[in-house]
Amino acid sequence: MTAAFSVKQIREFEKKLFEESSDGKNRLLDAASKAIFKVCVQKIKKSEKVLVVCGKGYNGADALKCAVLLKKAGYHVFYMMCYKIVDCNIELQQADEQASLAGVVQEKGENLIGYDVLIDGIYGIGYKETNHDHNSVIIQRMNHSGAKIISVDVPSGFNADTGVASKNTIKATTTLSLLMRKRGLFTKDAFDYVGELLFDDLGHRYQNQQEQYEIVNVKDRRHDLMSNKKNTHKYSFGRALVIGGNYGMLGASVLTAKACAKMGCGYVMMATRDNQALAIENPDFVTVSVDEIDEIIQEGKISVIIIGPGLGRDGWALSCLKKALKYDGDMVIDADALQLIVKEKLEISEKVIMTPHEGEAAVLLEEKHKNISRRWGASAAFCQCPCDWWCAEHMAGRALGRARACLRPCWRRGVAGRGPSESWG
Repeated sequence: MTAAFSVKQIREFEKKLFEESSDGKNRLLDAASKAIFKVCVQKIKKSEKVLVVCGKGYNGADALKCAVLLKKAGYHVFYMMCYKIVDCNIELQQADEQASLAGVVQEKGENLIGYDVLIDGIYGIGYKETNHDHNSVIIQRMNHSGAKIISVDVPSGFNADTGVASKNTIKATTTLSLLMRKRGLFTKDAFDYVGELLFDDLGHRYQNQQEQYEIVNVKDRRHDLMSNKKNTHKYSFGRALVIGGNYGMLGASVLTAKACAKMGCGYVMMATRDNQALAIENPDFVTVSVDEIDEIIQEGKISVIIIGPGLGRDGWALSCLKKALKYDGDMVIDADALQLIVKEKLEISEKVIMTPHEGEAAVLLEEKHKNISRRWGASAAFCQCPCDWWCAEHMAGRALGRARACLRPCWRRGVAGRGPSESWG
């Protein structure tokens, strides 16, 4: 699995590397600039005109050091400073001197006309809301320039912790994440701003495996989904029971059943309120009555239950949910079933996977919607339950806003449990 980290963790690791030797900081900056240069060589033609846009911190220093390497390699490269050089950190001031000596010309003003590639070194993980106004105009012009944009570490204006983009955020063509993967690059607004996401650990590996967030994708789980055996039948690939589809909401359950089949499940059963209408339009799935759920569970005829899509919140829905919760195997709880759990204060097992959208998560955690938009923090809140045992499978955020969770009677008492030290990230 892929590990991702908070800004706090990254800053602590950077500080450790800086202090390892007297030149630790410069060595890390040099490694970063070389990593950026390597990507630039792959993405930029020598016939293209390149502008490096620098902030006032390490991100700008990384980008400007890369400009020197590009110049030496024969690229047509220029640079622009977003701040007065006296307001920049010492490393960027030194990089500015190196750029001048190498013959890299500084672009005065905010002219972006004629550039094919823009290298974004404005903020990185150092972005704060207070930075917003200073460079809003240049960010807007970069986004509307038509040029390819390569962002260093994080698109400027983007929150590396929460995945929330500010009003003026760079829309990168490519983002090169350096040293440690930032957790915000895998959720929320990231998919609209990050572009192609690349990573370079700069030769350093973060060792504290207990303090990380895990990103799961289909490639990571492919070995669990596929079988290499040739002598198989439909039952070899698992049995799923989809419960939902109240009056007027059959479509959600049908889509869920189709998703099960598409992922390779060999035998999909559906329990809905109107099985007759379902069977006519969907002959691929086996229909069972709600009254049969207890028997199906007792006889071990299923591998997983999915309940919630199109379930509704009436008496019929509650009856279905209570039957499903008797199952002690793997279960996915979604949509209306989540609302019923809160309303009826029902207990669920540790084998449950909950898939709330932001509104449903706000109800479950009794939080404001704006807090839930910080998905890593919300996932951590689900996973940090003050029980005496783990209520999460290893760590928070195993699947972008999903979390294994315990909703025992203690679950509303806050997030003071084991796991990441951040609360709402």
